[in-house]
Amino acid sequence: MQEMSEMSRKLTTLLSITVVSISVGVAAEGGTVIGWVFDRTSRNPIVNATISVDSFGLRTATDSQGFYSLIQVPTGYRTIRASAAGHVSFVKSGVAVIVIDGGIVVGFNLGIYDESRPQDSVEYDTLKREVAPPPETLQRDSSGNGGFCTVTGEVLDSTSWQPLGGASVEVEGTELGAVTDDYGEYHIDHVPSGSWTLSVCAVGYRTKSAQGVRVARNQKNSVNFRLVPTKIIK
Repeated sequence: MQEMSEMSRKLTTLLSITVVSISVGVAAEGGTVIGWVFDRTSRNPIVNATISVDSFGLRTATDSQGFYSLIQVPTGYRTIRASAAGHVSFVKSGVAVIVIDGGIVVGFNLGIYDESRPQDSVEYDTLKREVAPPPETLQRDSSGNGGFCTVTGEVLDSTSWQPLGGASVEVEGTELGAVTDDYGEYHIDHVPSGSWTLSVCAVGYRTKSAQGVRVARNQKNSVNFRLVPTKIIK
C-alpha cells in the first residue's frame, strides 16, 4: 500500500514536470508593429509619443523622427493606441497583426487638443476586417504568403532621383505595409487580390497615393513612387 502511494506521488510529480515543460516550450510567436506619428497640421514628426497595445501592457515611445517599433505583439486583431502631450489620442482597433518580414505598418496623424472640447480628447478608427488577412492566415504558412499576393516597388526623390530609405508604404484600408530599405525598395506580402490604393509618406516629402492598383496572383505587382520634397532649396 505504501509502495502504491509512493508510485502515485512520483507519477504526479512527473506529470507536473511534463506539463510545465510543455508550457515553457510552446512560446507564443508575436509580430512586429512599426510606424510613424505625425502632427496632422504641420506634418512634423512627434517625438516621445506613446504607442501601446490595449490589454497586453506593451508600449514604446517614438524617436526623434517620430518612428516607433513594437516587437512580440501577439498575433490576431489588436487595438493600437497613440497619444502625445497637447494632442488628441488616436485609437485604431481591428489591426491585423501577423508574422511578416519588416513588420506591420501602423501610422498615426494626431490632431491638436482643444481644451474647450474635452469630449474630443480621443479619436477612434475601426478598421474593416473584411479587407485584412482573415484569422486562419495570421501565421505564415509553408508557402510563404498564405495564398495572397506580393507588391514590390521603389521610392525615389523626384528631383534628384535618389532612392529614399525609411519611407512608409501602406495598402489603404488594411494594416499591410512596409518600409523602404537603403535602396528605396519595398516588399509587401499578404495583399489580397483586387483593386487597392497604395500610399507612401516620408519625412520631408509630400504624401503620394496610387489609386486603382490591380493586384493579382501569378503576375508582377510593382508600383513605383517619385516623392516631391516639401521644401525645395533653390
